[in-house]
Amino acid sequence: MQTAVNDTPVYWWVAFNAFILVMLALDLGVFHRKAHSAWKIDGMVSLGVITGILAITVIASIIHRKNALRN
Repeated sequence: MQTAVNDTPVYWWVAFNAFILVMLALDLGVFHRKAHSAWKIDGMVSLGVITGILAITVIASIIHRKNALRN
C-alpha cells in the first residue's frame, strides 16, 4: 500500500477528506438552510471554538514530537 504524509496510508487521507466533504454538505444543506443575519456574538463564539481547536491541535503535536524524539 502506498503511503503519503508521515507514513499514513492513503486510504486514511481519502477517508478524512470524505468525512470533511460530508460535514460540509451537512453544514450547508441541513443546518444552514435558512438565511439569517449574523450577530457579533456568533462570530466571536465561532472564532473562540476554532482558536481552541487549533490550540489543542498545536499543543498535541508539540507533545507528540517531544515524545517521539525521546524514543
